[in-house]
Amino acid sequence: PLSEITFSILCKVVYLNFPSIYKKEEILFIGDKNPEYVMHMDSLLEVFPEAKIIHIVRDYRANIISHRKWFPRKNIMILAQKWLLFNRYIEKHKRKGVHPFYTIRYEDLVENPEKYSKEICEFIGITYFPQMLDFHKKISKTYLEDQDRIEKNTLHVRMLGTLHENLVKPINKEKVDSWKEEMTKNEIIIADFVDGDFAKKYGYEKITNERNLKLLIMCIITRFRYKLDVFIIREYYNLPLWTRPVLRFVAEKLFDWFGIAHIYNAKYRKRKKHASQKK
Repeated sequence: PLSEITFSILCKVVYLNFPSIYKKEEILFIGDKNPEYVMHMDSLLEVFPEAKIIHIVRDYRANIISHRKWFPRKNIMILAQKWLLFNRYIEKHKRKGVHPFYTIRYEDLVENPEKYSKEICEFIGITYFPQMLDFHKKISKTYLEDQDRIEKNTLHVRMLGTLHENLVKPINKEKVDSWKEEMTKNEIIIADFVDGDFAKKYGYEKITNERNLKLLIMCIITRFRYKLDVFIIREYYNLPLWTRPVLRFVAEKLFDWFGIAHIYNAKYRKRKKHASQKK
């Protein structure tokens, strides 16, 4: 009934209308995996008070390499700050003890997917089926073979050839430690300096212990830069509508002058690039 519609229900209606490779029969839970949601944790838990949070944490060095490969931002220090701040936000909400959290290391999930998939299902409150680990077969068949079901040029299919390419492959643990070959010694030193101490709580060990004034100054500057990014992204949606043009203007100038507000300005970068190409 219209009188009972809430913002939470409207969000669920949108999700329920997403295309799916599986039959939509009895919907037990709606899930969405996006690390950026950490920045909106307060709002999300207010809208969905019954939410259960699955916190998958990955070795910070592997996380940095993955982000550098697929996303525009390449600065090791800033990517290290992102890993640190995101996990700090999550731990802050865990300490409140209001919502249920399940934390698992990505490496453990890859090493023993059946064991931890069962635990995750139990945490959510659904039944585990062995076929869950054969996701890649279903996705591959539907998106890559069934021409009649979905067009090849859709975003879903294009991303399976790039960012989500591993969704059409079985779980593979061979690349868990690939960062050891893909990072330089200096990059590892930076990552260990920023994240190493905090990462111990998840069982990760740093392999360098270098500390100097240059690293400290870089750390302070990049932490301020990333926190400013997060502030702009969060407050863009939290503040009154009339403030959005102001925030957009400020973010664009920060990006032009200092390279700050990088994530927020993805569309702005594209517009500038397109304009320069036309010239």
